[in-house]
Amino acid sequence: MTTRAFWALFALLPLAACNTNAGGPPVFTTLTPAASSVGAQEQAYATQAAAGDLFAVQSAQLALQKARRPAVRAYAQRVIDGHTAALQKLAVIAGRKNIPLPSTLDPAQQRSLAELEQAGNFDTAYVASGIAAHRTAIAAAQAEASGGADPELKAFAQASLPALREHQAMVQRLGGRR
Repeated sequence: MTTRAFWALFALLPLAACNTNAGGPPVFTTLTPAASSVGAQEQAYATQAAAGDLFAVQSAQLALQKARRPAVRAYAQRVIDGHTAALQKLAVIAGRKNIPLPSTLDPAQQRSLAELEQAGNFDTAYVASGIAAHRTAIAAAQAEASGGADPELKAFAQASLPALREHQAMVQRLGGRR
């Protein structure tokens, strides 16, 4: 599934609450969120991972437009591919466990993206952002993989570590070649 198709489907989720009334006007049903089947630590991890994936994808899309170095653009494409796939997998797990995931950047992420967009040396700023973001993502995934209570989220966190480490190694190499 492409990034565009994923976001299009994601945007249509609110329409799932709408049904028709046997030829009459549409009847809207209010969906009451069910209680999550996992604890606060797992909910926090899933929310943090999703938010990180959203920011990674959006900042990488910006990098495809603004980066000057081909290696930075190649890294950005790997980030888009990897984090989009991770977000799709996490969305399925979260859906089964009734964990609401963010669908937009939070205000701090919006500010970070705006600052990145305005950076004088975009490539350097993007690489620095990627180094910090992947350090945080790896720490969160390691904590969930080793100490999480939900087997499915633990497995997701463990499975995400190789790609996160690969991205971290790539961006660190880019940072050494300024």
